[in-house]
Amino acid sequence: MSALTDRVSCDLKNAMKEHRELELSVLRMLKSEIQKFLADRGADYCITDDDVVTLASRMVKQRREAAEQYQAAGAADRARSELDESKILQSYLK
Repeated sequence: MSALTDRVSCDLKNAMKEHRELELSVLRMLKSEIQKFLADRGADYCITDDDVVTLASRMVKQRREAAEQYQAAGAADRARSELDESKILQSYLK
């Protein structure tokens, strides 16, 4: 298991304990993407930090695109929410 995968799990636990709902939601989505990725690769595959970065960057891109669409539709609050989610995910890109 990669260091980033361990970090996601640890951050998820901390978000649960500290009742940080937005972060908890985003980390659950990221963990779900990691689990789907592993299921697609098979039981023998060992996930790397690069794999996690790829998944997180894909999710950041999705959030930014959604924010642009919400902004264009006049839903600034939804756009802000999507951007807040992308900021959380960006912490896993470094």
